Amino acid sequence: MFGGVNFLKIRGGGMKKSCLPGMLGVVLLVGAAPGFAQERPSGTVEDDFLNLYFDDKQVVEAATRVAKPISQVAENVTIITAAEIERMNAHNLDDVLNRVAGVYVKYHAQDFNGNTLLAIHDSSWQQVAVYLDGVKISKATQDLSYVNIVPVRIVKRIEVIKGAASSTWGSALGGVINIITKDTGDTLRPTGSLHASYGEFGSQDYSAEVAGTISRLGYYLSTGWQKSDGLKDDKEFDNTSFYGKVDLALPANMILAVTAGYTAPEYKTGHFPLLGFEEYTDDRNIFFSTALDARLADNLNFHVNGYLYDNDYNLNAFSLADGSVWWDDTDKQYTDGINTRLNWSLLNQEIVVGIDYLRNELKRYDELAGTAADHLSEDLLAYYVNDTIHYDKLTITPGLRLDSSSEVKDVVSPSLGVTYLLRADTLLRASVARGFRKPPVVWTDEVNGLWYANKDLDPELVWSYQIGIETGAARFCRLKATLFYHDAMDALQWSATTWQMENSGEEERTGFEVEMETLPWYDLTLVLNYTYSHISTMDKEHGINQEANIIVTYDNPDIITLELSGHYANFGNLHAPPAFNPEDNSLVWELSATKRLWQKERLQADLFVVGHNLTNESQFIDELLPNSPRWLEAGLKFRF
Repeated sequence: MFGGVNFLKIRGGGMKKSCLPGMLGVVLLVGAAPGFAQERPSGTVEDDFLNLYFDDKQVVEAATRVAKPISQVAENVTIITAAEIERMNAHNLDDVLNRVAGVYVKYHAQDFNGNTLLAIHDSSWQQVAVYLDGVKISKATQDLSYVNIVPVRIVKRIEVIKGAASSTWGSALGGVINIITKDTGDTLRPTGSLHASYGEFGSQDYSAEVAGTISRLGYYLSTGWQKSDGLKDDKEFDNTSFYGKVDLALPANMILAVTAGYTAPEYKTGHFPLLGFEEYTDDRNIFFSTALDARLADNLNFHVNGYLYDNDYNLNAFSLADGSVWWDDTDKQYTDGINTRLNWSLLNQEIVVGIDYLRNELKRYDELAGTAADHLSEDLLAYYVNDTIHYDKLTITPGLRLDSSSEVKDVVSPSLGVTYLLRADTLLRASVARGFRKPPVVWTDEVNGLWYANKDLDPELVWSYQIGIETGAARFCRLKATLFYHDAMDALQWSATTWQMENSGEEERTGFEVEMETLPWYDLTLVLNYTYSHISTMDKEHGINQEANIIVTYDNPDIITLELSGHYANFGNLHAPPAFNPEDNSLVWELSATKRLWQKERLQADLFVVGHNLTNESQFIDELLPNSPRWLEAGLKFRF
């Protein structure tokens, strides 16, 4: 569903004819089967399905930092639930996000797991902000986020805001991916799960989680281990992770929560025989946060959250000829900060006022050369306010944020959104927002930063405009369409004249998303999405990108749960120049099957089998970074 994973997605020229018959065949089989309309469920079930997206039970936090009904959210939002991730039997969040309309996942050679680059509506990778429970997780040296550091099974849901979100989150020109972890337990008897899988190429995934309460203390604990010899070019992967969350109910309507996590993926980043070397990455991460929530009055809530993020990121390269080290670079990052906010419910309004503070301390050095470390630091302070004004069928959401940085000039980010419930099953949305992306400190510190640093850099800016409609008027399905236009200026580019980074680029990104989800029919559903985007730069360069997803699900746990998914991509010449020998215009299929073995009271055991890249298709932007071939895996899941 749209509140769940966003369906099909596409970027770049036309779809190959060879792909269309298969996709159309599935659509015709599911969406236009004889007697489909006559066999649909009763009115009550149908109405529940069509109204789910617009009722108060479906909420979004990322739009204003406070949960509110999705019918009052003007932004272009997708929600991915834990249930959808579970049906995929996914090992990483990159594969999950690859199904979302408008999100472009650039795999660094798609494998069992590894680092990828994330873009939204063809933004740059650095323009997308990723948050874990409200705390930004990124490599501050380049402002990049790798979501492979987040264990997939701790995720409760993911909220994706597509388009500028700076009036709420600050530096988020392209959008925000807000990852929300699972809650602590609410029963004295512990609940949890065990998961184990094994596949070809020595691919293994083991995890355990448990949740419960002890008196006034709730807890959630998770641990996992993943390992693979590599599905292509021996791109091995190894990661051990721990995550824990406890909350304590205090007197006077207060809750104190503490979370901590550790993850340290090690993997081969690239294999480049023509260049004579291969790269390896070691990415150790430690998270810690403590939060206090207090209800000051019936309509007034206070939240404060202090956190730290400790990251050691090492990238080294070895000669394929003799194994000698070509380079050994290390970035050490220590980030701490505090977020605080008040939200006040007043008649038909929900006002949110907040302050964010963050400090980054960085050390960069070349271990092979033995040179002294470069020490860099930056301080970020922001004030924001937004208001959700709800009147009958109309909701208006103005927002404003001021970001101050020790390295670049202040930025003011306004936004305005409107939703209108045209009828019980049709919602209209429109939004306009100013967004920015702060240049990383290594680009502005001419003493300790990179050789092309420029102390006079300003933030990149964008004006984002979106308009959309979502409707269940067809009764047997729900449709969603969004038009977007992003006008970016002061883009950061390297100048061949000054040999420095400069604010010299401009680009326009236009396009649309179309999504569909059918009403369950004999436990069968069809989900589709398609995204088209066109980029025009000041240098008169043009790029047309298309991506699409098709997901067919049969969900009857008493019999079997099957999910067949296909991902189509046409990258376009701007992202995948012919010189890179890209492979696209292909449809990569996956099939996940889950069979319940037994169930007794609260105990349950499932067997699952997953086939990846069933037709052994090639889909990559660079021949040096090929995707994985067909591979199979199987596993067991136990719940208690």
